Amino acid sequence: MLNQSFYRELYESDQASPECVNNCPASQVIKEQLWKKECEKKFAFGWQLSQSFYAGAEFYRRANQKNLAVFMLHQSAEHALKTILRVHMRYVLEIHLIDYLLRSAALYSLQLRDVFKPSDPGDQKLMRLLDNAYLDARYSYDFQVCDNELSILTERIKCIHIVLQDIWKQINKE
Repeated sequence: MLNQSFYRELYESDQASPECVNNCPASQVIKEQLWKKECEKKFAFGWQLSQSFYAGAEFYRRANQKNLAVFMLHQSAEHALKTILRVHMRYVLEIHLIDYLLRSAALYSLQLRDVFKPSDPGDQKLMRLLDNAYLDARYSYDFQVCDNELSILTERIKCIHIVLQDIWKQINKE
């Protein structure tokens, strides 16, 4: 049995050369364990943020503050999608465009391709509305969202959350 605590200390220290650490027998096991721990942290953080923003959207929707509700939905989607990317890529660009984040995250889950269909003009209008909400919901006097759009967006963001949960379950099986 390998002394994993010794190799873990060696791996986490700045004392050892990369060649030494990468060639030690327990290196791969330790890397996988550390990666799993890091994934758990990233998932917990992203999940909590996305759920909090989703709850905020519900609060503002009930208060008839539709612009703030759609902004919160944007934030919920952004953090859920960035969590998917962080878990798979180990980093993510700091970008706020849901369209871009959704297309990037769809590389890891085909289910995400169905959330907003590129061929559906109605879906594309909703996507633009959601992307524009990041700034316009807070700063533009002309930004408006109707009840129906808000309801549909709420359901679509919930779909993203379900995919995030499914991805996390899959990672935990591996």
